[in-house]
Amino acid sequence: MRSENSGVHQETVLHSMRIHNDNWHIILLIVCFLFFCLFSLLGLWRHWGYLTSINDLGSFDQVVWMASRGHSLVNTSVLSMPMNWLGFHFQPILFAFVPLYKIIPSINWFVFAQSAALAVTAWPIFLFAERITASGKVAFMWSLAYLCNPFVLNAAAWDFHPVSISAPFIALGLLAVERKQMSLLLFVSLILLACKEHMGLAVAGLGLLYGIRSRAWAMGVGLFVTGIAAFVLTITLVMPSFSVAGQHPMFGENIEQLGRYSWLGESPAEVIKKILLEPVAVSKTVFVDLGGFDYIFKLMGPFLLLPIIALPWILPAAGDLIINLLSSVPLPRSLFSYHSVTIVPVLLVAAIHGSQKLTRYGRLFSSEKIATYILLMSLFLGYVHAPLPFPGSKNKWDPVNTIANYDDQAAIVRDVIGTASASVQANIGTHFSQRELIYRYPRKVGEADFVVLRLENPSISNQTLPHHLQMDPAEYLGSVSKLLNGEKYGVVFWDDPWLILRRGHKSSEHARNIRIKVENLREEWEVNKNEIAGQ
Repeated sequence: MRSENSGVHQETVLHSMRIHNDNWHIILLIVCFLFFCLFSLLGLWRHWGYLTSINDLGSFDQVVWMASRGHSLVNTSVLSMPMNWLGFHFQPILFAFVPLYKIIPSINWFVFAQSAALAVTAWPIFLFAERITASGKVAFMWSLAYLCNPFVLNAAAWDFHPVSISAPFIALGLLAVERKQMSLLLFVSLILLACKEHMGLAVAGLGLLYGIRSRAWAMGVGLFVTGIAAFVLTITLVMPSFSVAGQHPMFGENIEQLGRYSWLGESPAEVIKKILLEPVAVSKTVFVDLGGFDYIFKLMGPFLLLPIIALPWILPAAGDLIINLLSSVPLPRSLFSYHSVTIVPVLLVAAIHGSQKLTRYGRLFSSEKIATYILLMSLFLGYVHAPLPFPGSKNKWDPVNTIANYDDQAAIVRDVIGTASASVQANIGTHFSQRELIYRYPRKVGEADFVVLRLENPSISNQTLPHHLQMDPAEYLGSVSKLLNGEKYGVVFWDDPWLILRRGHKSSEHARNIRIKVENLREEWEVNKNEIAGQ
């Protein structure tokens, strides 16, 4: 009789726990929806406020628009010549947007897709944490810690990048490893390989982790070899066949932010050779000169270094870590960039396993307390580095208007230039990228039919202005003055701050007012520059 009563009591407790966990499921879904709404709106506001870039959002807009019109993924804005995007970044996942562009050709699809992908990533993390900790509350705290992570917040606020689409699949792959579901892991791997050229390394890491976790070495090693082979073939054969340079651009001569790995060699083989033959020198450069130690600490810090306790679970992030660490350009290691968005879910899952190992050492390290510490740390760091106008937050982009209004003048400008070729200021390029020939100003000045500029700083301070213009502000203003004084282009439209010049046009109307505007900007931007230098 006691046994029957005990069984009934156990069933009651389990039923109560399921109901309790279901409540946390619902709360998480609400939080994810709010995250999606917030960053979708922020993405639209950034676009309307001219904070997006022709080299990011504009590039993806052009290539998908071109593909939707029966062409390949053609881009002209990055290298100022028509090129197949698959030779610059192997991202066939972009074809998924082509049917959407056939319905409505709009960059909004990218904004919504990125916000949705990063929000949805919290769900497999919740299921993973719930499985490990047997607590919906603790699982919710881990999921919330992910959503508050500063790397995630800033990736969500920046222009769209296909690597963000891979984040939920990375998390789902980790869940598949934990559940030992090889079929799910294979599906995830196929999607990841379509997101970017180096994602074969993530697939290899998932395969090796699967072998370690499930002891199914044949399947694990098979997936590992497949991932490595996919990465090598993509870099050495597939991309060069699409590339105008015959090789991956990151290994070529340093052109602005291209050629990030040319300091190691001009091909993957040379890079590997240098790393193997000069490990000490390479390590010093990576961890000391390029700030690798600082980068790793920023990644591990929100998780109180717990991922170190569960090192095998970091394997799926090893490829991204190595690629970011080896870059001669600091952008991939920046807390404000998108390059680490696939690393965060991996480190968080590793931290969950690391926390479970600590629970063996008493109440101080209970599962709930550790999750609380992690969440508080993530909330603090997320607040400090939030891309939002919170009191005390860094808010890197510092827009003139966080909530920007749609600018009708952009449509007027599009009507003026029609379908002609245009050299367009970087931060307004996304409003004109649905055309066959578009270049980032001042490229192709002299050849392009129109030059389109917006004489205004979209940020309150001068700090991010070089990023928005993709050139030195003084050089930018000098080039505008040169255009106004030259004979190749004439002003066809001026409605402060919008300026359109047409090749071969001789009208000098508005020239005096525009020169006054340029001189005012020169004084204003120089004052801001001096103020920043003095801080």
